[in-house]
Amino acid sequence: MTLLSIIIPTYNRSHRLASTIDLLLRQTKLLRNEGLVEIIVGDNNSQDNTQDVLGRYVSKIAFSCFSNSDNIGITRNIIKGLNSSSGKYVWFFGDDDIIPDGLVDKIISFIESKYPTFILLPYVDFFMQPSLDDVNQQSTDFCKIDTNYNISQKFISEHDHALGFITSNIYQKIYIESCIEKFGGQYFDNNYYVKLISYYCLLCSSHCFVAHRPLVLKRCSEKSHFHQNCDIATKTFINDQIEVAYLLDSISKDNRLYNDLLKLYLVDRIRFWATLRASGCSFLGNLQIIRKKYSINIKWLIVPMVVGGLPVFLARLLKFLYPKILKMGASNS
Repeated sequence: MTLLSIIIPTYNRSHRLASTIDLLLRQTKLLRNEGLVEIIVGDNNSQDNTQDVLGRYVSKIAFSCFSNSDNIGITRNIIKGLNSSSGKYVWFFGDDDIIPDGLVDKIISFIESKYPTFILLPYVDFFMQPSLDDVNQQSTDFCKIDTNYNISQKFISEHDHALGFITSNIYQKIYIESCIEKFGGQYFDNNYYVKLISYYCLLCSSHCFVAHRPLVLKRCSEKSHFHQNCDIATKTFINDQIEVAYLLDSISKDNRLYNDLLKLYLVDRIRFWATLRASGCSFLGNLQIIRKKYSINIKWLIVPMVVGGLPVFLARLLKFLYPKILKMGASNS
């Protein structure tokens, strides 16, 4: 049985995709020959020469790909790859991300020895040219994540970004399927849901691990999938955070844990400003989208911005939107 399925969703990145596939094929040659690893690429109706690139690899052992006739969105594309996978573990892998040599071997060895529910690989950003010095170290150690009460502060503060970054998370497949079944429909239809599955694993299992140091290089010189559309960036801001809060409320048996995590989410949304700036969007323009969609009085938007600045404003905005989105979700389900 295949132990690890590496699933690469891609769209219009043929110039990066070939390098990513070459990297993974090189690291998994023996593992694929032994039937331990498979690589699956999902082309989401790319308009560049992605199909030509993929054609060079179709004869490789334990390598497969599919192409969508229409762009079905990153979430549906990922789930389509998931449904065609046979691995006990799944690693969704960004089509332009980089990992150090030998990492896949170490991941397989760790899985075989510990059988973790979830592995978190911290990342470092890079622009233009990567510096492998940041991730090429002698040791690759993992420590168990304490999923008791104290996870709510130190761990989340340090790793919240990685929990939502596609290449940083490796899951037991049954936990992904369970999360989709429990929170499917409205929560998985159009949204970027990596963080939702990651928190699901943390809250449902005590056998989760995190690497002691960064092991993934995340490219920042190009726009990500959800940066390509202003409306998607806005929806990501709202839905990603609200859905995780709803997940915590639904699963957590410790109200203190839920309240602390929700508070952290409500206060720590300042990076949404950077997300909108990176997508070339107007912050005020996005506020208008939110205001119209959720019928928010314009005075309510101005006062907290003037009095408390952007962090306080975002906190109040999310706190206000939380029950509204839950109500909308209930009416659509």
